Amino acid sequence: LLCKTLERFGEFGHPEEYFHRHTLKQLKLDNHPEEFLAYCHSIYQQDPSEPFGIKMHWWQLLDFLRLARQSSQFKDQSDGEILNTLFPNLTFIYLWRRDMASQAVSAAIASQTGQWEKSHPSGQKPSKTTPIKFQPWKIYEWETSLNDQNLCWQKFFQENHLNYYEITYEDLVESFPQEIAKVISHIGNHIDVEPEQLITQLEMPTQRQSNATNRRFISYYALIPKPLLRVLYQLYRQLKPIPSGGGS
Repeated sequence: LLCKTLERFGEFGHPEEYFHRHTLKQLKLDNHPEEFLAYCHSIYQQDPSEPFGIKMHWWQLLDFLRLARQSSQFKDQSDGEILNTLFPNLTFIYLWRRDMASQAVSAAIASQTGQWEKSHPSGQKPSKTTPIKFQPWKIYEWETSLNDQNLCWQKFFQENHLNYYEITYEDLVESFPQEIAKVISHIGNHIDVEPEQLITQLEMPTQRQSNATNRRFISYYALIPKPLLRVLYQLYRQLKPIPSGGGS
């Protein structure tokens, strides 16, 4: 929602998940430091007339730093030094969600359906319906992971003395034009639009995916005590099939 909105202005680059694990695997950048650096340069310079934008989840940042340290020039540099060398003058927008249980339910459902976003207009043809199962252990796994990632981001900002703008998903959705205006103000770029015009004309580029299924699963999940959820998750981890590649 945030990235697609910024992209629409045409002055904030194209913030995408350039370091998604599927992309990195496809490009085969492991153990090829020069190719990794060339890839970073290519996405940074994709449109020299625009600022560069990127979206990163915590695990994507870890993959990025791991690949960067394959190069001798970054081996002994801090995380912040690596980021600012490859992508100078970074400005960070830290977006998180207060209701992590609801976020975990949405993620668990999306992992079953494969639909991680829903774009406007609402008149689009609906995607194929997929039977969705209530899997509390998977929701618990997502909730734990999301909480850990938020703590890691906060520690990362603090340890690297980084200035960042913090916004929650709830605030973004409830006061969408106003929050986008604040984000743009923090980034510091000039856009050729008056704030009043921005607030009245801005529309969300994506729709909420939450529906009756989400609400039902959230209510079910809230009824299960956390100790029982931990037990269910531990059993799930023990019984979960190991992928053919031998990974965990």
